[in-house]
Amino acid sequence: MKTRVLFLAVAMLPLFAAGQDIFRLSLKGGLTMSQIDGDNSGSYSKLGMQVGIASTMYVAGPWYTMLEFNVTNKGSRIQKIDRTISLTYVEVPLMLVCRPGSARFGVAAGMAPGILAKAEVVDAGVYNSSQSGNYRRFDLLPLCVGADYRFSDRWAAYARFTMSTINISKTRAGTYFLSRKNVGQFNRYIAAGLSYTF
Repeated sequence: MKTRVLFLAVAMLPLFAAGQDIFRLSLKGGLTMSQIDGDNSGSYSKLGMQVGIASTMYVAGPWYTMLEFNVTNKGSRIQKIDRTISLTYVEVPLMLVCRPGSARFGVAAGMAPGILAKAEVVDAGVYNSSQSGNYRRFDLLPLCVGADYRFSDRWAAYARFTMSTINISKTRAGTYFLSRKNVGQFNRYIAAGLSYTF
């Protein structure tokens, strides 16, 4: 229940913000290419989708903050053992955006914490229930960088790279990130798509 209330509150923020001069509300959607570090496969061969809403707030000079509420498909496809890992997260990225003057091009960096909404592991076309329950509910500290290009005041194309920094698996098998004590599996994905600003 608390999770649903939090999601609703975050989803409503951009709607309240849209009426203010310093805020802008956008809808976004695109494709993802993902992998999981530590799953014995190194290719971005798992395709998915990303849809969401974003609210930007002007800070000063070329700087903006951007709060998003996204549903993002992550996971991996391990061809040599015919395994597909499909992980759907509800993400709440918080980004700092730099867009000098009236430039059409902007860059952004920040964090994209998420809650796992659905996990599914399929081995050779068969659902694997034991492996599907092997993923933590929260991906607390993914780091992300991105860029966008505005074709007009309304339309823009965006691209983003996001990776987990904390083990997403309930086991400590796989690889490590930064420290040999931080062992496990880590989401990594590239997203690209379009956004429409109201």
